[in-house]
Amino acid sequence: MSGAAPMVGRGPLAPQVRRAVHRAGRQRGGAVSDVVGQYARVEAAYAQPTLTLLHGSHAPVTVALLRACFSRETTTIETARMHQLVDNHLVDLRNDGHTVPDRTGRELCQKWVKDNWLGRDQNDDGTQVYALTSHAQSALNLVDSLEHGRPTLSKHRITTILDTVRNFNAEVNPSRQARVNILGARISELVAERDRLEQGGEIEPVSVDRVVEGFTELLRLVNALPSDFQRVTEQFERIRQQILDDFRSEARPPGEVIDSYLERANAMGQTAEGKAFDGAFALLGNDALLLQLRQDLDALLNHPHAEALTAAEKRELRSTVQVVRRGLDDVLTQWTRASKAIKDYVTTHDVVRDRQLDQTLRQLDREFGPWLARTGVRTRVPIQLLPETLDIDYLPRRFHDPASAAPPPPLAETAEDPAAVGDHIADLIAWGGPSIAALTEAVDDARANGSTTVGDVFTTLEVGMRRPADVLGLFHVADATLDATADHTQIEEFEAIRPDGTSRVFVTARTTLPATMTPEHTP
Repeated sequence: MSGAAPMVGRGPLAPQVRRAVHRAGRQRGGAVSDVVGQYARVEAAYAQPTLTLLHGSHAPVTVALLRACFSRETTTIETARMHQLVDNHLVDLRNDGHTVPDRTGRELCQKWVKDNWLGRDQNDDGTQVYALTSHAQSALNLVDSLEHGRPTLSKHRITTILDTVRNFNAEVNPSRQARVNILGARISELVAERDRLEQGGEIEPVSVDRVVEGFTELLRLVNALPSDFQRVTEQFERIRQQILDDFRSEARPPGEVIDSYLERANAMGQTAEGKAFDGAFALLGNDALLLQLRQDLDALLNHPHAEALTAAEKRELRSTVQVVRRGLDDVLTQWTRASKAIKDYVTTHDVVRDRQLDQTLRQLDREFGPWLARTGVRTRVPIQLLPETLDIDYLPRRFHDPASAAPPPPLAETAEDPAAVGDHIADLIAWGGPSIAALTEAVDDARANGSTTVGDVFTTLEVGMRRPADVLGLFHVADATLDATADHTQIEEFEAIRPDGTSRVFVTARTTLPATMTPEHTP
């Protein structure tokens, strides 16, 4: 056995052996040190919550549960409801024959919080809610991208890379003449293309693959927004928690704690997430840029080749502005909480009260010292936590007030002319809800002449019945009493007129109402 090779993979000498091998590899040219360094970086990456979520034994189950509970519209879920949802989904998976963790929904959620896949927060009303962390959102985005499996190599991708490199060079090149040359070439290309189109040049047809590829890139960028905003939110949450810990420990002066907060808040703008937050904030502050973004998205989604997208993908693209706005709201909320923690401490901190509390604690410590010296470890002292209750047969909590039994004063006349009262009632009716009976009659009359749509019925109504409320009333009639069908590939516009003369246009899916079988049309 003396000739056997020593075991260096385990045991207390393993770190020293690894370091020796690392130094020897560097002396021999760096081959071993490179792989050791690569392994250390890979090991650190695998320790991140994003990869631990995808690398666990029940990773498919965990990803499926998180995707089933959360969506683009549902970003937070109450804790009790989340526990019940996970329990229900676990039952469905077990019934389908899948192997799931032998835990309850509550236990799984607590484990996910510990693994930094779920975060717990508190709403304004005090309700505890769960939300996906940035690590979990990145993992779900990666699974989603692998699920689609669309090719990324194409002529457009190479062209995009070339354009990006050229634009980047135009921004950072220190040579003035080089920047002028790049900008001049770009202007010449754009002017030539504009002149060609103005002279009646042919527009090259766009293939379906090109459109799908462009939408895939857009979806990838849009899907990355929530996790980016969540990283900024989590950073402010860590800053707030650190501020509270520093204030409670009193290890540093309050002024130093506040200065540290301001420095860290300013440093946030230098990170990638902070720069993205600043860009999104500037976007929402520029109404013209925001309007242009919405118009461009509408034009792209109305393209004929956009039918290659699924309904969920179209909704994701249409909700781009809402995603940015929601992310900004979350970041600003955490920012406000961090600032509020400082404000509350500065405004409510009482030095005299803290000094009195410190004196009381010191006195208790002095009393406990001699007592612990003459007693054992397991000595118990009965302490009355609550005072004794008073033996009182009846304690009135409310006394009689004669004013509460007095009748209310008579109503005062608000108008001497009865006709004026009638005008007020007519005005209230005009601004009220829809007249279901009149709308039902109009729908029946239109159906008697053949198949029609809700939009056609709306155009036949009188001006006083083409209000925004009547649009909802028509769809209520169509949904409650008729077998109406909606075609989401086509749209209808409703130009509603309010009682004050202002108008507003509503856009809905084209909804067809079936024709009524009259006696002359009966076979």
